[in-house]
Amino acid sequence: MLRSPLSALRSPAPAASRWPAALLAVAFGASAAFGQDAERLVLAAPAAPVGDPISAALSSADPDVLRYDQHLTFLAHPFLEGRLPGTRGMELAMEYCEEHLRRAGLEAPFQGPGGPSYRQPFDLQPVPELLGQSLTLAGLEFSAGVDFQASSLGRGGSFSGPTTFVGYSIERGPKDSGYESYAEGDDLTGQIALLLRFEPMDEAGNSLWNENAGAWSGRSALAGKVRQAVQRGASAVLIANPPGANDPRARELTGFSQGRSVVDVPVLMLSSAAAERLVAALDPRAPSWLELRQAADRGRQITPLGGTLAGRVELGEKRTRCENVGGLLRGRGELADELVVIGAHLDHLGWGNFGSRDRERAGKAIHPGADDNASGSAALLMLAERLRKDYDNLPTRAAARSILILLFSAEESGLNGSVHYVKEPLVPLEQHALMMNFDMIGRMTDRRLSVSGLDSGVGMEAWAKPYFEASPLTIVQPESAFGGSDHLPFLQKKVPVLFGIIADFHDDYHTPADTSELINRVDAVEAMRLWHSLALSAALRPGSFREQPPSGPLQPLPVPGAAPQPPRSGAPAAPAAPAAPAGAAAPASGGRAPFPVSLGIRPGNYGEEGTPDAPVGVLVESVDPSGAGAEAGLLPGDRLVTWNGAEIIDVATYANLLRGHKPGDRVRLGLQRSDGARELTVTLREPPSAPR
Repeated sequence: MLRSPLSALRSPAPAASRWPAALLAVAFGASAAFGQDAERLVLAAPAAPVGDPISAALSSADPDVLRYDQHLTFLAHPFLEGRLPGTRGMELAMEYCEEHLRRAGLEAPFQGPGGPSYRQPFDLQPVPELLGQSLTLAGLEFSAGVDFQASSLGRGGSFSGPTTFVGYSIERGPKDSGYESYAEGDDLTGQIALLLRFEPMDEAGNSLWNENAGAWSGRSALAGKVRQAVQRGASAVLIANPPGANDPRARELTGFSQGRSVVDVPVLMLSSAAAERLVAALDPRAPSWLELRQAADRGRQITPLGGTLAGRVELGEKRTRCENVGGLLRGRGELADELVVIGAHLDHLGWGNFGSRDRERAGKAIHPGADDNASGSAALLMLAERLRKDYDNLPTRAAARSILILLFSAEESGLNGSVHYVKEPLVPLEQHALMMNFDMIGRMTDRRLSVSGLDSGVGMEAWAKPYFEASPLTIVQPESAFGGSDHLPFLQKKVPVLFGIIADFHDDYHTPADTSELINRVDAVEAMRLWHSLALSAALRPGSFREQPPSGPLQPLPVPGAAPQPPRSGAPAAPAAPAAPAGAAAPASGGRAPFPVSLGIRPGNYGEEGTPDAPVGVLVESVDPSGAGAEAGLLPGDRLVTWNGAEIIDVATYANLLRGHKPGDRVRLGLQRSDGARELTVTLREPPSAPR
């Protein structure tokens, strides 16, 4: 990775002089109170030596790199707590972006309750909210959050009745294992099913079905286990941590995740200690909790425990108001009512209660999202300033399309912001000339930036090639704009798109380790400069990338709070293609795609969010007739649910699985089809974006 001149900021910092709290607050992008805390740290350190290397790095850095650093560092600061929609941190991020769009001179494009607004509001689908929970048995007290915890796998309601231990509640194990938790005719009607988390294990607490210590097969997913019990009539389900499991999760309760329910009865999780107390109280003659687990390791173990256990789960609905933040650079002349959208998502995962790839720290540590996607959002704020100056300096009679800078919200939970925008665009989507999307441009390796979507419009590849050659970056050109980011809803509506993202993914993606000090600021600025050249050219070129450009009168871009202005006339003026920097060799435009292999499908459920305990799989929207999936027999409408036996949680999981393979690898795919479950073996191939 090319090191930025600001890489000195990652070195042990010499102590600063006595800065006032207000200045520290600005420097750290936080409140005055935060600045006072930082000031106490600074005052406790010795005075700075002469010749401060940080000052030297700052004074010699490219001004664009410094500007980018300011935006990036603020948006990825822990004070914003991961920019989760509906939180104070996300509100601060939106206020910051709105203020910079205003300062850049962009118009408020939306109509708000009080007049023109930089915000476009929308509501997320309501999610369940836990209001109350209880679990009682005569002579025993259970503490919520310590002994038990309601799970969003179930619904609200009260329950009471006898308890039956059902082992691991797995319908059947792997082939040739002969394992089954249930026999034909097992009836749990009116019973509270007590089942074990995970799956049959050996004496060391490792899975009998997965050769990797501490790992489990797809059969351990809680959603399927809970369904098996409820299908047999259980009126409630208790999922208990098993004793002796080689997994740190066996020592903790899974919180109420606000995911979607999979059954219509209450579901609760029990600690191993609480389960042991419960079993002993229900039936003093029953085997111990460890003995019950060991029996279930060997096969079917249906053990009535009797007693009368009662519980309650009270749920409500939590609604989250989100807002896209945008600014409009109004065009002129005959092109003014066509629109170029430049987008990036502003939100991230907060504390990682959903979407985190770090199982141990999910829900416990801030996920700052420096690369994903403070890096792209920072670039958009700089583009707003640059394009405003460009438009101010255009010849008087030059025609130019309008440009909408748009920072989306709730991308991480299903592209919600961009999906909302294409439902309520500023002008009809037919008048959208191009959508340019930045997502994760901050961690380039070997200066490699993937730019896809060149096949989504007429003549786009020939148009973009000179700009690629003039960039010091190596541009990787996938033939398909696959990728679960905010360009996808536009692409599905036939709007031409360009999608920019790092060509080589890193392990810090969706973890607390995606922090600002790791960002390659120099190359991110080069990506911004490339996007600037492409955006200006797209806005000024007279031709269209659409196979069928808008015909007839165009709908004028609205002026919030005012009557629409008639379009002005002017002569088109498009900039010449850029020349390569003097003395520099133009880099090759080939390279490998963001994914090393391809299955040859397009997923159709980006908006569905799964969890390890409630996976949703991947819905196959379409199949490339010449791809690996078609050869193996995949069909549109199939839902991929397992990958070599491991549960496919959602599209994000599927993408990560692809990145872990090489062409020629054979994968067992479990899928659900309209006529039942299937298993296919597919040989993965190089993507069509292989080097040209």
